[in-house]
Amino acid sequence: MNCLLTSIYSLFFQLRFYILHFPLILKEWNRKYSFMTPVRKLNEDDSDLPEFLSNKVCVITGGTRGIGAEVVKTLLRKDCHVIIGSSEESQQKTDETFEKLMKDIPEGRGKLEIWRLDLLSMSSVMQFVQKFKNSNLGLNYLIENAGIGLTNFKLSEDGFESTFAINYLSHCLLIYNLLPIMVESGRKPNSSESRIVLTASGIHTAANLRFNDLNLETLYSPHLAYGQSKLAMIMFTYKLSRWLNDKSDWGQMVKVHALSPGICKTGILSSSELVKVLGPLIDLSVRVSF
Repeated sequence: MNCLLTSIYSLFFQLRFYILHFPLILKEWNRKYSFMTPVRKLNEDDSDLPEFLSNKVCVITGGTRGIGAEVVKTLLRKDCHVIIGSSEESQQKTDETFEKLMKDIPEGRGKLEIWRLDLLSMSSVMQFVQKFKNSNLGLNYLIENAGIGLTNFKLSEDGFESTFAINYLSHCLLIYNLLPIMVESGRKPNSSESRIVLTASGIHTAANLRFNDLNLETLYSPHLAYGQSKLAMIMFTYKLSRWLNDKSDWGQMVKVHALSPGICKTGILSSSELVKVLGPLIDLSVRVSF
């Protein structure tokens, strides 16, 4: 009976997830083809981004592939010092990723480091934090991009549902511990404010928070788990922004933003049953495939 109930519950959120995908697909068609209203494109070589980010330091999670990898390459071209937090355990694969990301970067531009970071482990997060503190670097940008979605139920070593742990809790722990460094970096003379950027998702509207069962152990749905983690991230962003503005001058030193990247064919989207069934339709709507 419990298995049947779980299956029905999961199917309900799966259908809800996909129904809410269609308005997002329409928005992506408009972004790509401008058939309703024109959409201005980002131009990294124009005024949208500074010409140089020399002496700036960025920490990014999920920067070895997909959206994160494109962000990393853009920052490196701008001469930024980028540190990627990666769960990869193989040094050979880490070296291959390093070479791939640096391949088209002009000589002398940017500095890239890839550090071990397992977001399923709070102790790994704290080891990463301690390593960063020991580096005595400032921190101008913290991009929280890593995420998983549509996976089977699993608990982290700390006892948290894995999607919630990776997409939300571990990123909060990173922010909590690195925020004072970002405040000090924003205070330096001739320095612009530091920025925290969290990659959210428009599909957060398909979920609500199960405060009495955040681990979803009673009834589990991969789609609800993903949507719940992104909803929590957006709520956290609003709360953190208000908290910073209430805390003396911290609101001027650090700005926090959440964004939805739209429909991009990353690993999460590719694992979706919707993409498998409507692949050509999705391909017409996505702006970027990885």
